[in-house]
Amino acid sequence: MKKRLFTLFVTASFLSVVKPAFAATTTMDNTDQELQKVAAQTAALESEVNTLKNEIHQLKAEQGHLKKTTRTLRNIEQQKPVRTFVPVRAAPSSVEEPILPAIKRSPVTYLTGTPVVIAPYIGEHNAFNALDLVVNYASYNLDLNLLKLRQQMDKQYTDACLPVPNSPMLMLSGKIEGQGIYSSPYNGAYSTSKIDLSSAELDVIPTIGPWASGYAALTYDNSAVPNTPLAANSRVFVKRAFLTFGNLNRFPIYMTLGQFDVPFSDYGTYMISDVLAADIFQTRARALLVGYQGASGKGPYARVFAFNGDTNTHRNDNINNVGASAGYSFSQGIYSGELGMSGIVNVADSLSMQSTGAPTAFQGFSVATRPSPEVLQRQVPGAAIHANFGIGPFGGMARYVEATSSFDTQDMTFNGRGARPQALDAELYYNFHVLSKPTVFSVAYDKSWEALALSVPEQRYMATLMTSIWRDTIEQIEFRHDVNYGVGDTASGAGVITPASAKGGNSNTVTAQVGIYF
Repeated sequence: MKKRLFTLFVTASFLSVVKPAFAATTTMDNTDQELQKVAAQTAALESEVNTLKNEIHQLKAEQGHLKKTTRTLRNIEQQKPVRTFVPVRAAPSSVEEPILPAIKRSPVTYLTGTPVVIAPYIGEHNAFNALDLVVNYASYNLDLNLLKLRQQMDKQYTDACLPVPNSPMLMLSGKIEGQGIYSSPYNGAYSTSKIDLSSAELDVIPTIGPWASGYAALTYDNSAVPNTPLAANSRVFVKRAFLTFGNLNRFPIYMTLGQFDVPFSDYGTYMISDVLAADIFQTRARALLVGYQGASGKGPYARVFAFNGDTNTHRNDNINNVGASAGYSFSQGIYSGELGMSGIVNVADSLSMQSTGAPTAFQGFSVATRPSPEVLQRQVPGAAIHANFGIGPFGGMARYVEATSSFDTQDMTFNGRGARPQALDAELYYNFHVLSKPTVFSVAYDKSWEALALSVPEQRYMATLMTSIWRDTIEQIEFRHDVNYGVGDTASGAGVITPASAKGGNSNTVTAQVGIYF
């Protein structure tokens, strides 16, 4: 028993000594394992840190390359400004058009060269009937309408948060028109009919920068030439050409210099034929014009112009004809309108009084058969008033133009006294749709006084129907009834008496016209 107890005691003593040592050995083994795990994790972290360092180094290299590229682009931009072109709609037409789906296009950037575009500007639909294209702008205040078109383009840039370009642009517009005509003349002896290429025109509109622009119209002339085949009447000439300095967004005053229709009255119409006021008083000259127009395009406006007239009262070649126009325009909802008046020092410089087109009667002051055909006894001033209005699809226009004094009897007469030409025009129109196609029906009445020597009728009645079967085309038919001056009336110009065969009777003309426009 004692031996057993001793054995147990010795064993216990041995265990008390060995167990701590064994425990210490076990703890050291676990610690080594933990250290190995930490070392492995540290190695993994070091590997990830190295990977991140490589990525950071690569990003820094890319950032440096990006900064270098940005500096290069800035240098290019400073040397050659970036030309960003944004679409804009041309001046709006009063004719309604079908609703078309919007076309979204990204702005086009031109790094070199001058962008050449076809009206209207890139990315924007024009009116279905093309009445808002530049080639269909009225010749009256054409320079101002082009400035308004530039305003719309600049607004497109601003709305797109892009800088307005300072670089040149070139816009082209034009038309080709053909006609079929049937006419019964005043004397009623026989009727005439023909098919004709009535008009072909190319308009070039350069925009040099925000302040300078221009316009030039190359036009085909189909007027008859004696003893010349019809197909040979294909002369091309510069009908209008001018340069304009102005920016209505920055300053309300602009200046135009060149050959254009001076703003003496307004001769706009939906008819194929010209109104009688235009037949008598429309004046085209090489002139200088200064105008005022607010940035909104509404409210008051004013223009003054001066030019060297073809006619004069002496033999000196000087600037001798001046004029001015002023008025007020407004637009609010479905209502719009304009009222204006104008004056000119000498109406004898009008296109009609320079050349009447009559083969046997007074042919105009520029071709009068006398030693000094352009020298008049006295100048004859003119005055005009016009009004335009629109109420939804309905609208109208009217004008009255007159010579404020009579011509000398040596220059132009009517019924034995000095002639005092006058004209009144009134037109009403209605816009509607036929099978979704924009259509306009218009009627007009014109009256002239003391203008027999100028080979125009005393009264004119007109009606026209205009539509667009295809986009950017116009199909139109017009009926015109002219009432001539009576056989008892007499007239002369520059001493040339109007023959009896050019007086009396009525004339009816039906004209069908089709045209394409761009």
